[in-house]
Amino acid sequence: KSGINQEIVTDIFNKSFTTGERLEAEVQIITANGDEKWVHTVMEADMENGVCIRQFGTFEDITNKVESELNYKLALRKFHDVFEASGVGMLIVDPIDFSITEANPKICETLNYESDHIKASSLERFVSKIEFPRLFNSVTDLLNKKLEHLEIVINLKKSTGRFVVCSVIGTLIEDEHGDPID
Repeated sequence: KSGINQEIVTDIFNKSFTTGERLEAEVQIITANGDEKWVHTVMEADMENGVCIRQFGTFEDITNKVESELNYKLALRKFHDVFEASGVGMLIVDPIDFSITEANPKICETLNYESDHIKASSLERFVSKIEFPRLFNSVTDLLNKKLEHLEIVINLKKSTGRFVVCSVIGTLIEDEHGDPID
């Protein structure tokens, strides 16, 4: 594809030819049929006495991988926009150590804490000591795929020390292989 992609391929071809270096890049090309494809290209050269005697390379079609990554980034951006604008308090919590990685404005308002204060904490800090084992067991069941999603009512501690009743709905976000996403 003309422009920067063509320049990258030309540059790695020329550099490999003159130095013998193995070089690779991900670029967009246009096939003989006029289709746009993303490829991972690798260029190599055999050198003798500083002269290229043979140059070879590969082009691997990575269009599906690139499109999946772009779709993932778009979905993540859309989720983040909804997360931030939601009138419902939301937390994103690591299911292994219960560290809070994100807190939206509504949950900060509800608990009367700044976002940075909440994100520097573990969910355990906000859940009553009596209810935490029940929450822990439910999350364990979610991780072990005994549950498709989590629905539990718990009390969360506000900055005043008082508790507010919250409905916790959770799901495990997985990649295309069914593994949890960090």
